[in-house]
Amino acid sequence: MRYGAALGLGIGCAGTGSQDALRILAPLTKDKVDFVRQGALIALAMIFIQVTDVQEPKVSTIRKLFEKMIGNKYEDILSRVGAIISNGIINAAGRNSTISMTTHDGNLRQNAVVGLVLFLQHWYWYPMLNFLTLALTPTTYIAVNHKLKVPKSFNFTVKATPSTYRYPELLKKKEEKAKEKVETAVLSTTAKVKARNDRKAKAEGGDVEMSVID
Repeated sequence: MRYGAALGLGIGCAGTGSQDALRILAPLTKDKVDFVRQGALIALAMIFIQVTDVQEPKVSTIRKLFEKMIGNKYEDILSRVGAIISNGIINAAGRNSTISMTTHDGNLRQNAVVGLVLFLQHWYWYPMLNFLTLALTPTTYIAVNHKLKVPKSFNFTVKATPSTYRYPELLKKKEEKAKEKVETAVLSTTAKVKARNDRKAKAEGGDVEMSVID
C-alpha cells in the first residue's frame, strides 16, 4: 500500500515540485522495505522533473540521493534499480520535458494515461519502462506567424534570472589515481640462497650467467 500511495502521489503531483508531497515521500526513501523505497524514489523524480535548484533547493539533495544509492553496492537491488530509473526520469529528454496528463487547453491526454499505466507494470516486464515517454511533453517556446510558419527571427523578453532555468551540472567521471609501482623487497635470506647456488654451480662447472663489458 505504501508503494502504491507513493507512486499515486508522484503521478498526481508530477512536475509541481510540491513541498507537501516531499514531506510525505522523504521518510519513505528510508523505509525498511526495498520495494517501498523504490516507489518513493520514482515518485520524487516525477514530482521534481524539470524543477531547478533555484526553484527548490532540495532538488540537489534529491539528485545526490539518487547518485549515492546507484553507487552503493550494498544497497538492495530493488532500491538501486529505483534510483537508476529515477535518475533517468528527472533528466528526461535532456531536462527539456515534463510529465503532463492534460493538454494546454485542459483536455485529458489519453496516450499519457496509457503510458503511465503501462509504466507502472514494469516490474512484470522491464521493457514497459519505455512507455513512460508517452506521458512526457516537451517544454519549449515555439513561435509561428499567421501562416503557422516559424519566423526567421523573433524576440521575447524573459524577466527571470538565468539561474532560474540553469541546467544542473553533468556527472563527472571520477578518475582513479594510477597505482604507483612498488619495488619488490628482496629478503636477505633470498640473496644468501642465490649466492650459495651460484657458488655451487661454479664448483660443478655449470653455466654461469656472465656480465659482458664492452
